[in-house]
Amino acid sequence: MSPISFYKPSVPTNSIHVGLCFSSLHYLQKQELSGQKSRTFANTDDDIFAAAAHEDLVQFLQLRAAEIKSGGTLLACMPAAREDPSNLLCKEAVKNSLVGMIREGKVPASAVSKMRPAVFARKLHQVEAVLADTVDHWEKVACWNDFVGLPGFAKVEAAKQSGDEANHLQASRDWAKACAGWFVSVLGGFLMQAMRVEKFGNEAYDRSSDEDSIEKSILDEWQIRLEQTMLQDARDVEFRLDYVFFCLRRK
Repeated sequence: MSPISFYKPSVPTNSIHVGLCFSSLHYLQKQELSGQKSRTFANTDDDIFAAAAHEDLVQFLQLRAAEIKSGGTLLACMPAAREDPSNLLCKEAVKNSLVGMIREGKVPASAVSKMRPAVFARKLHQVEAVLADTVDHWEKVACWNDFVGLPGFAKVEAAKQSGDEANHLQASRDWAKACAGWFVSVLGGFLMQAMRVEKFGNEAYDRSSDEDSIEKSILDEWQIRLEQTMLQDARDVEFRLDYVFFCLRRK
């Protein structure tokens, strides 16, 4: 794993045989775009974001082409633009769980409104366009998109079909907990960062153990509330994300 931005050279030139990049390429290089009509979840149609996403992926592939040996392989995937209709119930549950915390004064509404990382969920044809622009460096082995669900949903389906309501309810609770944990792990960092900016501005500051404890308690409460909201409003809904996958061979 590279400890620096993948929009910079990350390893010595012509030094590796296989490169892997999973679930991060939707983050754009210019995070200042986050103030331009960005949403909590990935943008899909904004022209400014689409142009930046194209340039960023071209740059990423050019950088990796300098690092991967001829004949080497690059495997990557990224969140994509298609939306499973059932996801709307899950996203509504996320919103409602935060609204409750806002109403009780535990999370400032202004911080939630700033949970806007500069991200872009590409469509398959947009990735294909980038691959066409980097054909001098890369041979396309495969490029496709598919929906990927969180693991464990089969247990919910099996419990539902068993006819045992107690077993079904426990499976539903376990699934709600898994989904809530995933959402908070993905979005919690953005919420905490927004709250820090609200409190301290963009200036550097010394974190204290008390602040760490407060942040942990907020995230823990959010997860518990989200579990409850998922169980109430999106019980047994399978959350699936669209991903684009590609495998390239260095020429």
